[in-house]
Amino acid sequence: MSKFGLNYRYPAGYAVEVGEQSSYNHRFGGSSWKVIDPQPLEDGPALLLVLDLTDPRLSAMAAKHRYELPVCSYINSDLWVEEQVYRFDEESKTVWLVHKTSNECYTLPEEDRFPTPLPETRIALRELQPAELPLDEDSYWRNTDDFLGGSVVFRVMGSPLWLDAPEEVKCSCGRHMTHIVGIGYENWNGPFHFLDQIPFFLGEAALYAFACPVCPELRVISQPT
Repeated sequence: MSKFGLNYRYPAGYAVEVGEQSSYNHRFGGSSWKVIDPQPLEDGPALLLVLDLTDPRLSAMAAKHRYELPVCSYINSDLWVEEQVYRFDEESKTVWLVHKTSNECYTLPEEDRFPTPLPETRIALRELQPAELPLDEDSYWRNTDDFLGGSVVFRVMGSPLWLDAPEEVKCSCGRHMTHIVGIGYENWNGPFHFLDQIPFFLGEAALYAFACPVCPELRVISQPT
């Protein structure tokens, strides 16, 4: 698999935008889902995104009796760099962290910590344009620059914008998982769209969340810059 090519044209995926009108209840942050680590380190994982699966553009993940899809990660320590596996229950709106690679972590100092839960913000999805897709090497590097410190920080569905070699992600049931969202970061100099006065910046890496089309399982991995 290559990190760029014409195969990235379809499905293109979507960019997350704040402050745009949407008829669907997509959102950043908030506490509409409980996120539980039975053995928490620092203040536990946070809810990053909730995708409204009644949006027909996300119908591939709208499994039976599944109407929302939560995306979670640790954010106030370096645990987000390692693989995290979550299971979720829509009836109780609860997400459980069932596996993290390490039980030790470096915790951010108080002045650098994100608020938890993250303040909730309504978001909208817009289709990525051809210029925003890694169709060749030049456009690949241009789009990674925009993913890491630019304007398209969250890329929903479509093929992942990998920073390193493409990875194959499988569920505990053995099925291939579907890419849900790639998460880059905002520039320290702004503008800031998701949090007041601070960038959404976890570190010099990107997160990738994958969901099983059948099981209520979510896997979150990272790749460094």
